[in-house]
Amino acid sequence: MSTPVYDVTPGAHVVQPPFQSDPSTLRRLDTVAATLSRFQGKAAVSLIALGLLAILLGFAGASSATAVTPGGREQVLIQAQFPYLISGGVFGLALVVLGSSLLVVQSARANSARTAAGLDRLADLIAAGGTGARGSAAAPDDVQGLVVAGSASYHQPNCRLVEGRADATYLLPVEAVSRGLLACRVCNPPAA
Repeated sequence: MSTPVYDVTPGAHVVQPPFQSDPSTLRRLDTVAATLSRFQGKAAVSLIALGLLAILLGFAGASSATAVTPGGREQVLIQAQFPYLISGGVFGLALVVLGSSLLVVQSARANSARTAAGLDRLADLIAAGGTGARGSAAAPDDVQGLVVAGSASYHQPNCRLVEGRADATYLLPVEAVSRGLLACRVCNPPAA
């Protein structure tokens, strides 16, 4: 086993990793992971079903382990039940636990993928200036004397609490007060 060699350029603060994968390798790994994820759910349900079947067969075998005594009476043979309990019960329980574990792992992978997709979308929005799908509703230049109506208060058009809202409604301070809106405590718009 060889020791990895790191390329450190004098004056640089970044250490280059010895292995950098190309995009085609990453795409192939993503394809394999997606295929395994689809297969893992089906395998998990199958393992749980097989485990429950093994437990059922073990119970059926253990309950039928009887012998006829010399007097003609059926007697349960405890020592004859152990192989059924071990093979059916323990093996079946192991299959159920393994299948349940696969389901938990698949669920965690799906949640991780959804989180990664959401973070990618968020990074794209930040890179695009944070405008999002609604766009940015910049205040018009001619808003002298107007305020922006909020849900419970009214604001100056440049207030950070209403900045970027696509559904901004501009009105006079008198109209805002008549609607029962209070003046914003952050931007202190002009009173009516």
